[in-house]
This record gives sequence, C-alpha cells and structure tokens, in this order.
Amino acid sequence: MSESTEFQQETCDDKPRGVAPIKKEFLVLVKGQIINWDYVPEGETEKGVKRPLVDDRDVNPGKHKLKGQNKNKLRYKIGKKGKWSKGGRSGGDDGANNNEARREPVDKASRLCLKFMDREGKCPYMGECNYCHDPSEIYENYQEEYFDEDKPCFIYSTYGRCQFGVACRYAKSHTKYLDAISRVYNLIDHKKWSQEGGRENYIERYRNKLEQSVQHKLRKKTYDFKLVDQALNTLYKADIESANKEDAEEATETDKAPESKRIGAVLVDEFLKGRDYERKKIDFKGKLYLAPLTTVGNLPFRRLCKKLQCDITCAEMSLCTSLLGGNPSEWSHLKRHESEDMFGVQITASHPEPTTKIVKVLNDNCDLDFVDFNCGCPTEWIYQSGAGAGLMNRPSKLRKMIAGACMVSKVPITVKMRSGCSEDKNTAHNMLNSVIRPFTSKYIGAVTIHGRSRQQRYTKSADWHYVNECGRFIDEDIPLIGSGDCISWQDYYGKLDQYSRISSVMIARGALLSPWLFTEIKERRTWDISSKERLDIIKEYVGFALDHWGSDSTGVENSRRYLLEWLSFACRYIPVGLLEVLPQKINDRPPLYKGRDELETLLSSASVSDWVKISEMFLGKVPDDFKFLPKHKSNAYESIVEG
Repeated sequence: MSESTEFQQETCDDKPRGVAPIKKEFLVLVKGQIINWDYVPEGETEKGVKRPLVDDRDVNPGKHKLKGQNKNKLRYKIGKKGKWSKGGRSGGDDGANNNEARREPVDKASRLCLKFMDREGKCPYMGECNYCHDPSEIYENYQEEYFDEDKPCFIYSTYGRCQFGVACRYAKSHTKYLDAISRVYNLIDHKKWSQEGGRENYIERYRNKLEQSVQHKLRKKTYDFKLVDQALNTLYKADIESANKEDAEEATETDKAPESKRIGAVLVDEFLKGRDYERKKIDFKGKLYLAPLTTVGNLPFRRLCKKLQCDITCAEMSLCTSLLGGNPSEWSHLKRHESEDMFGVQITASHPEPTTKIVKVLNDNCDLDFVDFNCGCPTEWIYQSGAGAGLMNRPSKLRKMIAGACMVSKVPITVKMRSGCSEDKNTAHNMLNSVIRPFTSKYIGAVTIHGRSRQQRYTKSADWHYVNECGRFIDEDIPLIGSGDCISWQDYYGKLDQYSRISSVMIARGALLSPWLFTEIKERRTWDISSKERLDIIKEYVGFALDHWGSDSTGVENSRRYLLEWLSFACRYIPVGLLEVLPQKINDRPPLYKGRDELETLLSSASVSDWVKISEMFLGKVPDDFKFLPKHKSNAYESIVEG
C-alpha cells in the first residue's frame, strides 16, 4: 500500500469551471482526436464522436431493398460472418445493444455437462441430458476454445477443486491427460479441499439461492400467502373506513395531521397483536453504506468493497413481479456472499399486493437484514408504471405498501427516495410527512434521500441542506441517510459534521470510481494509490467474478462484460498525484492527460479498446466478433445507476 499523502482543499481560479485541475506536466496537447473504433458497435459513440454506419445500399445497390416505413433506415453489418440485421420495429434492433452480434444457438452435445463435473461423474439427468458426459472428448476437440495457457484458475487455487473441470478456460492448471488410456482427470488439491475446509467454504459461500421447490410454487401460484391475504384485507378495510370518515367530516388532508391516519404503526400493531415478530434494529450511524447500483453493483463488486472496509451492502434493485414469477435472472440479484455481514435487498413495485407477497417470500426463504423500498429509480418505463420514482406521486399507495410489508416482515423496512420528481420542486418532505411519519422506528429501519430530483439527474450538485431539513418530518429515532456527490473522505466527514440530522452517507458513484474510498474514509487519509495497486484491485475483482459466474467460456465472458461495465466508471478516477486541487469533484471532466507511468495512463483511458486490453490481461483474448457498449454510458458523465 502506498504511503498516505496529506492535502489541503484549495481553490483554483485559473481553471475553467467543470474541468478537473490537472497539473501542467501531465497534460497532453493534441491537434485532433485519435479514435480507436475497435469493439465499438457501428452507429455508437466513442469519446463523443459517432462511428459511421455501413449502408448496405452503398455496397450492394438493389439488394435488401427497404420499402415502406423502413426505406430511409440503414442496414448494419454485424458479426464475423457479415450478416445483415433487419431494421424496423419488428427487427428487434431497438435499445442500447441494437448492433450487437446475435449469439448462435448453443450446441449442447459439444458442451460439457457441469452437473456431471460438479457431482464427480454423477449427472442427475443421465439418459435425458443433452450435454456431453465425456471429458476426454471435450479435451481432444476443444482445447483451443476452452484453455487459456499460463493463467491460474481462481476457483482451484482458492478451494482446491474446480467444478468446471476441462470446461474451465484455465483447465491446464488443474487437469491431467493420460495418453495411454485417453482419459482426462480433474485434479483435486486434497489439502485445500478437505483438510483446510475448501469444500465447506465452496458450498457455503453463497446464500439466498432460489430453491426449485420455491420456484415451482411461485410459478404455479401455489405459494402459501394466507398471511398476506389477511394483511391486505386489513389494509383495504382500513382504507375504506378512513375514506368514509373523511367524507362524513368533510375533512381535507391539510385539516388532519398525518398521525391521525390509521394506516400506519397503529394498524400494524393491531394486526401483529399476538404474533411473535421481533425485529432486530440496525445501527446505520456512521456506517459505510454501499448504494444498490444497477448492473455494476453485482455480488463480486460488493465483495470487493467489503474487503476494502465497506460496512453495509445492498443488492441491486429487483422487480417484485419478476421475483414472484420465479425469474432466475431476477432472483440472482439477491445472492449474498458470506462476507456481507450486513446485507439488504432492494425491491420496487407499483401496488401493495406484489410488494407484500414478495416481502413474505423473502422473509421465508432468504437470509437478509433489511428490505429496501426503491422510490427513486428514474428509469422512464419504471416511472411510468408507477414504481420507482413514480411512487413519489402516489403517497397513499406507498403508505399501504409499507404497512403491508411491515405486517409480514421480520426484518426492518427501509425506504430510499429522491428529493422530488420535477427539477424545480422538492416533494420528499411531503412524502415523509404523509407516508413515513405514521410509522415508528420499530418498523422503519432507515430513510435514504438522494439530494437530486428525477429530472435533475447529475447535471447539478446534490442538495444536502434539503436532505438535512427532511429529518424534521420523520421520527427522531429513524436514521436519515444522505446520498449524492461523496467521492472523498473529506466529503464524507464534511457532510456528517455540517448536517446534524444525517446519520450516515450512502456511497454510490464514488465507490465505482475508487472502491478504496471506504479504506480512505475509515483511515481518514488520502490514498495516492499506484497503478500497480489499482491493477491488483482489478485482478481481485476478476477472481471474485469468476468465482461467481464461473470459469467456463460463458462465465468468463459474463465476467468480462461486468468488468468492462465497471471500468467504464473507474476510468474517470484521477490519481491524486496528478491533481492541483483536492479532492476531485464528481462532475469535473478531465482534459486529456497522461499518467505517471504507462499503466496509469491505460487505466485512465476512456476508450473501449483500452478497457478490453485490461480485461485480456486476466481473462484472455476476446472473441473475434466481440462488441461492447457500456449500459450506462458513464463516459458521457450522465450515468443513471442509483435509484
């Protein structure tokens, strides 16, 4: 670890506003942009410049002629075979990844059965399984595809056995081929696997896996929701009684204090009378809380942050309707690593029924410490459906959702919202007054407010003064957590010192730029991290990713994709030794600069080709037709990752 360096915060008046103050000796003066189009899909941007499209009509006039509403659209050339994709609404080319090459159907007979390898030669579907059960055949026919030389297998070196066997891309480090009998064996390090507890560590490292029996009940709608039905009936009955009473008294919402509304702690207390529901309170005060981050806040990244001294982690947002449908992809968000000692899951929906049901399912089948309600996701389709930030326009609905969840949950409910929906009007205090105040700290574990509106996004700084003022509208015992613009230890402690009502700070983009921020905050120092130390952290993330997604070809490419997503944020970190003024500001764009060595320059590159080069250091060469487009396009400095 590099020695800590002390800096004082200064001002720099001779630098343009919004431009990071890089020291002159590191600036690079160029007359024009040199753009590397490798791995960038056609029609997408790289460093703000759009890549030209390949127009089929220019290459082959008259061929693939477009008619009607599609006649003005271009055809894009994709894939190594040069096939032409279809335009138009029915062509399936809308969205962020519209120019990516389509995956070929998997030839199962040429793929090794992972259940066969994981169960040491015992496939539970033997006779019906379409995958290959002969490791020697895979070894002989697909060595070039599966094996990456001179790279150790993370799973084997950690646990003493790799369940992927010869399907592992790094199989040469743990397989042995015997020519005499034409057989290949998957080696086991018995010291690690048996004597040092590798087998137990491997089996128990992940929790919250979706059991097939639970998935079957959810899909067949046979899950026991009797308690949920009772809770919802109680809610709807109280809602009707409250409405009738207001009509009779001709009262408006401003005439009555929020405490008088029955749908709150009083109703929940009545419902839970006689039921043993003891909730363990969570101490958020002064804890380092990693925000639930879409895509990039995956389990390997959370595991990395835990190793760098993060205290509380939360899974990325999941849709209640997808979870209730037993969607494996959605349920994979809820997995918890054994190192996550304080862990929550974040959900969103637009109605009380799916919310209450999934909270019941999570309490029955998952190991978690709290359930977080997302009332801040700015994504358009989620907002229009009434979920996410759309809930900030529906206080009555949100109050019933929280009450229903409290009736069936044995863990605290937390709520995360924005300062408002429109840019010119803050409404979070009204939501807290009408929705959260009727509840006590017995049910609400914490409230998090992101100091930006849905429309504002990241064009302006977060309003921390308003976040602090919102604390007056909730129970004093309920922790208030602030979020926005925390990318240094000075930011963290500055917010806590200046705003007395705020218990803790949620860290989002700051963790993506520099996961070691948690270490800096804990130790109250600025870490002038070297390029080698940064590369070691990336290497550690890759190991965690392979452990999570697997070391076969599919797992390696999944690991690469998520690594590249993270690097699209991490490249924006500016080493402290290059800055004239500290700390770095989140929205300051750096001019073109070079690092103190070639590796530091590479890690600071905003080019997709350089991110791919970094991934190849650990994961091997990319496929010939590989393309990548960052989901959040963070290099445009307007990413949306935090709800």
